[in-house]
Amino acid sequence: MAKRKAPTGCFWRGAVLWGRIQAGGEDIKWSLRTDDPKTAASRRKAERDRVIAAQRYGDQRRTFAEAMEAWGRFIADKISGKTLKRYTSSLSVLQPFLEGMYLDEIDKRLIGSIVETRRDTPYVPKGKKHPIKVTIATIKRDLTALSSVFDFCVDEEWMPTNPAMEWLKPGHRKKSRLQERRDPIVLPDPAHIQMVIDQAPGQVAAMIGAALKTGARLDELKSARRNYFDRGHRQLTVIGKRNKLRVIDLEDAGEDFGFEILSHLPITLETKALFWHRREVKKRPKLGQQPFYLRFAATLRPYQRQDDRNVPRLFDAGREAKSDVRNGSSRNKNRIKASGQEQSKLRETPVNRAQLEQDRQHGERFCKPKVGSSILSTGTNKIKNFSDL
Repeated sequence: MAKRKAPTGCFWRGAVLWGRIQAGGEDIKWSLRTDDPKTAASRRKAERDRVIAAQRYGDQRRTFAEAMEAWGRFIADKISGKTLKRYTSSLSVLQPFLEGMYLDEIDKRLIGSIVETRRDTPYVPKGKKHPIKVTIATIKRDLTALSSVFDFCVDEEWMPTNPAMEWLKPGHRKKSRLQERRDPIVLPDPAHIQMVIDQAPGQVAAMIGAALKTGARLDELKSARRNYFDRGHRQLTVIGKRNKLRVIDLEDAGEDFGFEILSHLPITLETKALFWHRREVKKRPKLGQQPFYLRFAATLRPYQRQDDRNVPRLFDAGREAKSDVRNGSSRNKNRIKASGQEQSKLRETPVNRAQLEQDRQHGERFCKPKVGSSILSTGTNKIKNFSDL
């Protein structure tokens, strides 16, 4: 099928129409993401008007994607990594609702429709099988992230007001429009807490006890340092939300609020953390580990000679040395040298008897073993049979 003629200012690149304009002495080309000439012409005209307004009059309609890119460069070093991760997660969820829109097209009505869709439409989270409904707290966190982008746009004079906050708190009132109904908090039974402490490994038990006594959050105790613990004043300084420092009194009116737990924590020079742990290296199990003389056999394989009949003597000597060590005797003491008769018995084993008989028939003392007949060439299963020698 022949391609249709491209509109004025457009051209074909593959199966997609592209637009082309010249502004500010530059040749600008971009994909119109369509193969319909009529749609391509309208999209090129809209983009041409936007570029001309920006070049001549400084009046530019910015898209939400452009605002997001500029906000990302601005906010990267203004908030913590954890907050930035939360903001990007919320904005990625809201991206399908705002993709391809200009900032002047986003208003309170659009924010309300987004909230209604998020609240009433179940979805299947990543890694889950069953659909769930988004909680009010999650929607408020998403609007907080979106409000951060709109605040940046207001500061840059790209938007007159913040539509997210106008919908969430109309009339600049303090009370939010989204009210979350929460169940009353029921504390766990003290016996259950003690059961968990008894089963907790390492300093996790001490951390649970410290959290119970001080009321500090888990992140605050994880980031606590030894120098934050003041033994003289019996206080602990922690870094809370928004990097705010707060001081916790560990003793009040003679009652202990975690001082005894923190004062008995072990100290190591490897870290400055108040709560720390060391990963233990797992010991290699002895069961299934090859004996030393079998590992020595693997080192001899590249240097195997024709005199295959002397190899068992090396392994036999190694096995004798290992047994001597187990029995508590010296390696070089009480070593029995095999006589000629014993050597012949050692050589004439069921494993290599057929090979020795073939040697005698040819009148050779040594011969090159065939594949499959040598002890070394038959693999690990045959090497294990040296325990029967």
